[in-house]
Amino acid sequence: MTVRLSRRTEAGVATVAATATVGFALLVAAALLQVGLVIAAKHRVQAAADLAALAGTAAGLRGDDGCATAHAVARRNGANLVWCRVDLAVVTVRAEGTTNTVAWGARFRTHAEARAAPDFYVPDTAGADSGAGASRRSRSSSRTAPDLSSGSLPLPHFGD
Repeated sequence: MTVRLSRRTEAGVATVAATATVGFALLVAAALLQVGLVIAAKHRVQAAADLAALAGTAAGLRGDDGCATAHAVARRNGANLVWCRVDLAVVTVRAEGTTNTVAWGARFRTHAEARAAPDFYVPDTAGADSGAGASRRSRSSSRTAPDLSSGSLPLPHFGD
């Protein structure tokens, strides 16, 4: 019995290695795409929660129902408001949403919480133990907002 060694024993090895490398790269790309979709969904839900809290605060300052306004704004921004609380004009919300696409056989759910208050709101730290709540008679520390003693409530603003 004679064993013949062939020079072609390693033929096709580079093809198999290249195919495995491309397959692994596609798997990593699909995983990164899914992570990106989850992060985008989280940012979308956080933005919807932030906007809902701001709208609820503005509605509370106008005398409207802050939670109803927050629910409507969150729904228009693609999130579901699962919890809302209004204390004076301070609105705290919790929103949730899901990824738009199904990958890996499941949808991913994200949650976000947001809190908004008027710019004149200052927590009453001295009365925190006595349950006095927040002080609404504080002076505005902003250069652009009028004092409360002027008879009008300042609108929320975003910087100077």
